[in-house]
Amino acid sequence: MSVFLLMLGWSSAGTVASLGELRISGQDGMAIHAHGGAAAQLGQASFELKNSGPKTSLSVTKVEFLTGHDCEAAPETVQAEPGIVGLSLGEGQSPSKLLEIPKGKHDLKVHFAHVPAYYSHCDRFAFRVSFESAGESAVVVSETNVGRDDLE
Repeated sequence: MSVFLLMLGWSSAGTVASLGELRISGQDGMAIHAHGGAAAQLGQASFELKNSGPKTSLSVTKVEFLTGHDCEAAPETVQAEPGIVGLSLGEGQSPSKLLEIPKGKHDLKVHFAHVPAYYSHCDRFAFRVSFESAGESAVVVSETNVGRDDLE
């Protein structure tokens, strides 16, 4: 069994934005599907939060599933707007529509209805997420690198 994932020369489509003293950075995710089999099912995007101020609330107002077919360009075509399930901090936490973000650095997962992603050649997948906090809004992108398992 071998896993085929071509990433040479790719630079992440992840972006960064700030909402007051809350900095949100898109983090790369990873998924694999079997070559010739069903597509990978993507249902979350990863972000890093750094809150240098007091506790603040955070919510998501929109998620867009982006695709592209160029090894060197970030995905930009909107394929779907999956329904938002919620947000969670850390592993094993149940998603919530509104989170209170304490001061410090945190790993955030945005959960949404699953979308299929099938990698063949130079296919790229990302999620553009609209966040709201304290009456401000920002958009941040998180890329998911999808590879395929070439069953031998």
